[in-house]
Amino acid sequence: MFIWNKYIIIIILSLGFSSCLNSKKENKTAPLAEKGVLNLQDWDFDKNGIIQLNGQWAFYWNSFIEDEKNDSLAKPNFVNVPELWNNYHIDNLSITNHGFASYKLLVKLNKPEELAIKYLNVATSCKVFIDGTLVLSSGQPAKTKEKTIPSYKPDIIIFSPKSNEFEIVLQIANFHHKKGGPWEPLILGAKKQIKDYYSIRIFFEILCIGFILIMAAFHFTIFSIYINEKPSLYFSLFATIISIRFCVTGECTVYMLGDFNWSLLVRADYLSFSLSIIFFLLFFKSLFAEEIQKIPSRIIIAVSLFFSFSFLLLPPSLSSYGLVYYQIFIIFSGLYVFYVLHKAIINKREGARYFLYGFIVLFICMVHDILKVNELIISIPLSSIGLTIFILFQAYFLSLRIRNTFELNKKLSIELQKKNNDYIFLNERYKEQNRNLALAKEKAEESDALKSAFLANMSHEIRTPMNGILGFTDLLKAPNLSDKKLNEYIDVIQKSGIRMLNTVNDIIDISKIDSGQMEIVLKTVNIIDEIDSLYTFFYHEAENKGLQIFLRKELTIKDALLKTDQAKFNSILTNLIKNAIKFTDQGFIEITCKRSDEYLWFSVKDTGIGIPDNRQKAIFNRFEQADINDMRAHDGSGLGLAISKAYVEMLGGEIYVKSIENEGSNFYFTIPYISPDLQNPAVKKTLIGNYMENQINNVKILIVEDDNISAIFLKESLEVLVLNAEIINVRTGEEAIATCKTIPDIDIILMDIKLPGIGGYEATQRIREFNQKVLIIAQTAFALLGDKEKAIDAGCDDYISKPINPEILLQIINKHLKIR
Repeated sequence: MFIWNKYIIIIILSLGFSSCLNSKKENKTAPLAEKGVLNLQDWDFDKNGIIQLNGQWAFYWNSFIEDEKNDSLAKPNFVNVPELWNNYHIDNLSITNHGFASYKLLVKLNKPEELAIKYLNVATSCKVFIDGTLVLSSGQPAKTKEKTIPSYKPDIIIFSPKSNEFEIVLQIANFHHKKGGPWEPLILGAKKQIKDYYSIRIFFEILCIGFILIMAAFHFTIFSIYINEKPSLYFSLFATIISIRFCVTGECTVYMLGDFNWSLLVRADYLSFSLSIIFFLLFFKSLFAEEIQKIPSRIIIAVSLFFSFSFLLLPPSLSSYGLVYYQIFIIFSGLYVFYVLHKAIINKREGARYFLYGFIVLFICMVHDILKVNELIISIPLSSIGLTIFILFQAYFLSLRIRNTFELNKKLSIELQKKNNDYIFLNERYKEQNRNLALAKEKAEESDALKSAFLANMSHEIRTPMNGILGFTDLLKAPNLSDKKLNEYIDVIQKSGIRMLNTVNDIIDISKIDSGQMEIVLKTVNIIDEIDSLYTFFYHEAENKGLQIFLRKELTIKDALLKTDQAKFNSILTNLIKNAIKFTDQGFIEITCKRSDEYLWFSVKDTGIGIPDNRQKAIFNRFEQADINDMRAHDGSGLGLAISKAYVEMLGGEIYVKSIENEGSNFYFTIPYISPDLQNPAVKKTLIGNYMENQINNVKILIVEDDNISAIFLKESLEVLVLNAEIINVRTGEEAIATCKTIPDIDIILMDIKLPGIGGYEATQRIREFNQKVLIIAQTAFALLGDKEKAIDAGCDDYISKPINPEILLQIINKHLKIR
């Protein structure tokens, strides 16, 4: 930080020196030349300082007065100096930029003394005469282009007038640039004053160039160390180009190297300007890549490259005309940079404010110098100051960025060391892990054996009910069956079908869990409603076995409302209650729910056969069942508790059991309490509750089903469940669409998804085009992941999988009719 402070002090002092170069020792207004005469008889160089030879000079167009006799000279015109002769009007005619002329000024002094003139630049060749003596030649001015040699040669003219006045004559010729004449003032002063003035200017230029080159070298070194640090590379190249521009536009190059080729200097001047724009934009883009747009940045680079080639290949007499257009383009490009910086600051990009501060100074100085070069304002050049301040800001910002990178690397090194220590620790445990792997291998082999046993059991579980269905279906064909026998056979077929369906559903659920296709669908659920529904559902089954079933609800209405997966919660509790009824012959079953901190806690307690201590963990394994001497333990797939455990863990809870053999079991599980948005109107309605279901009656139902048996089953079921129902059957999607158009007051459509011709999804979409009110429930035998979402997207209100449970169908219809 000390180094930065030192740099800042040096730059500020340098800028202070440069601002004082034209200051006066006394606050006295400098006189101006009038009609070719500058009166300095009241001007004391020791007291008042140096003075610019500005004002009206005698002007002789197309004449070199030192080369011609006085009697042949035309009457002079008087013009302002410094000013390009492009702006002069002689005898109401504009002067062209190409030509030659002489300027003459008579300077009156209060006393003769040793003086000096600081000569800077004219366009584009000049000779200086004092009292008829040639004192300086910058190039070779001539009356034709072929003989004229342009040059850039700032210098000091030291002379001693012989009297109290002297005459200065400038012979200027320009055939190589769009601008002609003296565009910088001549400065007169005592010899020591002018030399000090010149030395300070050279010192300031060398200081700025050295500072910028140090910054360029420093950041290129950073890039060579961190190859991905592209901003440092572009900044280094930008700073290098700027230092070259300072050399060719300032006086230090000529001061150190002497006379230089004018054409190369002009090309280097223009080319360094366009190349600096390109590297500036690359630097800018590398810092704010997310804010800058591709098309504007590519346009700026493309235009800059075009002008760079034109500056390089064309002679200055042509390329100087294109410079002004490029300068206008760069001003508008600068406005785009401000726009990007505004976005970067809003997005809180690192260093955006530092960049903006520096760019404001740079942009103001750049616009100022463009106006000055094009003779729109009279002032001193400021680009070197603006560029130096901008580079100072950017170097400071990049240094902070690099420091942050170093700190990050240090932090990562510490973390790496920590990881290395962890690795050493893990390596020490390698032998222990090998032992664990051996144990895992044994368990895997045991698991394979269990899977084989499981597959055999699944084969048994599917074949047994299938045998019952096929066998008793053949018995139904026997003639003269009594009603009692008929009902018994139907009951066996129904129970076998339910058993096989449960087995298939368990296998599907396990498959979905293993493949990661089982999704969690969170929605607002009233737990009390769910438990009440299951209690009602299982009450008669328990009562038929002579069991009592109790329900202990220790939840407030508010605590009962949470976000969870309703289907999975229902499946967990259903499985536990079914098992409790299945393995309990006498006594009771008790269902409990309560809030415990951030969880809801549930238990299902029974007085059944219990589970041995050594098998209480095994019952939750996927391919294991408890070793108990009860045939009911083998009446099922053995997957119910494994699925319940998977569901509980997916919901973020845990499940376990406490049991005493021959006395009973108590299964516990928890789910996280996720509070819903109580301000949501739908949630408020759930919180208030409406437990009374309305009887369905007087509705018109359309069954879209191509399978005759399924259609008959639906029709018979609906006639029992719905009072005064008008039921219409169609077989295809086309018939469904036509029927809905013919009978627009249909209330419910049961839409089979797999239909010949137009499928259920497409038929639903086409019905929705002219009927948004009808309740459409999709039905399918696929039961695959995503079927429900496809149905809803197609326009269905709900979804039910085959084989259809009439009670579940009634609940779905009731739910939607209440809403409507």
